[in-house]
Amino acid sequence: MDPKDLSRAAADVAPGATETLNVWRNGKAMQISAAVGRNSDDAKTP
Repeated sequence: MDPKDLSRAAADVAPGATETLNVWRNGKAMQISAAVGRNSDDAKTP
């Protein structure tokens, strides 16, 4: 797995969407929901 896989996957999700993530916590697999926001540095330039 490439360390940049997460940032590439996040870049493919539209702001405002909710995604389900599979994570390991305390040795157990679990699913969590995450709301995707917008980076304030993403302001459009004229």
